Amino acid sequence: MSSAIPCTVMLPRAESPESVGVDSKVLAEYIDNIEKNKFRFDSLMIFRHGKVAAEYYWRPYTENTFHDMYSFSKTVTATAVGFAIDEGLLSLDTKVYSFFPEKYAKLTGKEKERADKQTIHSLLSMRSGKNISLFADKEKNDWTDMYMDTKFSCDPDKKWGYISENIYMLAKIVSIVSGMTVTEYLTPRLYEPLEMGVPRWEGDHDGIESGGWGIQMSTEQMAKFTLVYLQDGMWNGKQVLPKSWLDVCQKSHIAKVPCVIHDGTSYGYQMWLNNNPKYVRFDGLFGQISVIFPEYDAFVMFNASDPREYEFIKDIFNFFPRGFIDSTSEKSAEELAQYKRDSIRKCYDWSEATPRNDKMEKLVDGKKINLKIRDNISALGIMTYFTWSKHAGRMEYCKFDFKSETPKFIWKEKNSEENSIDIGFDGDFAISEATIADVKFDMAVQGNWIGDKLKLNIRPLGRTQRREMIFKFTKNGAKIKSNALPNLGELLVFYAYFSGFKIPNAIRSLIVNHVIKIANAVWMDPDAKGKFEK
Repeated sequence: MSSAIPCTVMLPRAESPESVGVDSKVLAEYIDNIEKNKFRFDSLMIFRHGKVAAEYYWRPYTENTFHDMYSFSKTVTATAVGFAIDEGLLSLDTKVYSFFPEKYAKLTGKEKERADKQTIHSLLSMRSGKNISLFADKEKNDWTDMYMDTKFSCDPDKKWGYISENIYMLAKIVSIVSGMTVTEYLTPRLYEPLEMGVPRWEGDHDGIESGGWGIQMSTEQMAKFTLVYLQDGMWNGKQVLPKSWLDVCQKSHIAKVPCVIHDGTSYGYQMWLNNNPKYVRFDGLFGQISVIFPEYDAFVMFNASDPREYEFIKDIFNFFPRGFIDSTSEKSAEELAQYKRDSIRKCYDWSEATPRNDKMEKLVDGKKINLKIRDNISALGIMTYFTWSKHAGRMEYCKFDFKSETPKFIWKEKNSEENSIDIGFDGDFAISEATIADVKFDMAVQGNWIGDKLKLNIRPLGRTQRREMIFKFTKNGAKIKSNALPNLGELLVFYAYFSGFKIPNAIRSLIVNHVIKIANAVWMDPDAKGKFEK
């Protein structure tokens, strides 16, 4: 994973939403709606007329939190391709297999004919003719070999299919033609001109960025990237993005995508397009969304940890663009103070402080609990990290330190050293650092005693999953109820919608609230047991 440099030069802030033509009453309605529906938002920013009109952070998230961006990464990789085309390193007609002659030499018959048709355009428009399994093991396989050795399922440029590995291949090709990683290539061309620092990016075994996923940005970095597209590639009076790239990437290459959650949208080069209202959208799994409203000189942008895109994408348009107003006005000092207070929110699963349980804490303090647990159970959650080149998972043991000034949860899991993180028992999250599968995290943790049961709410900051663990201690060890959110049922519903299947509310509720409980208990996220080490 590449190192990250935070954004040091911030975008200008408006004194109030109304001062740049944003209706704070509509904003309040939007926030109320987000929280009423328990959408798991981490941050929200509204930008108009050159200034941040409003921003909200749901604690423990802050403006400095680097956040998983998932498929938002695709737009960043596509931007690198745009630079490479402008500089003559590539063209839209360049054949993909021309960079891998040893792979091409092994092809015969129809496979060779199809390889001859696969171009940079094919990858950018998601019509590569290849279908790579979402669950292909990224830890065991060479990513390039896995892609190139997969047989074509149809002719390129014939059928649209949302394959993240297409964009990994673009990242690989950019690294070949430039002699640099995508991060190194973009730094002088994009990151430095925008004074946005350098995002962190996960990659393959050789350090090539994953391209279609894996970039991490702060809300400010995400906003600057969005803004340069809103401004037609201009920044501080200079053309940063090539004009030729802007002309082609925002052109509709797929008239209508077969996704329910993107109903009515067309597809450009790694961005979603719509005409009524007119907008351009960058989109990442779990809700890493930027919606650009060019007619209003504005964008609405948020980071979330929730797979219900089929709900909250459509929800945006209940409030915008009607929240953009023509007139501007100023607020009183009292109104401004209240507005500032309201911009600080608490996450949907916030727990208020409960009394400590001294008796149980003395019983378990310092005792090592050897765990009998499934391979995929990590403190990070499930279903999120299968794209890593080194897998997290299988917690081996845990213990608690209640004698420290700040209590600690200590554990060991696969591909990781022992970690020790602070537990907040005061109604707030304690934040400390952990390293899992060679990746560093800021871990935010709340602890609550519920009678004799200890509940831990574990949030790897900037990651879109959290884990809840409830320990019921016995004389010999503990029984542990463990749940990760989003859970498998929510993800299944998401993929059904993304694949074009609309699920009636009653069936969706049955899947998420009933079927998934059984599946989790038996298969994906079962309860665990642990014994005190003698």
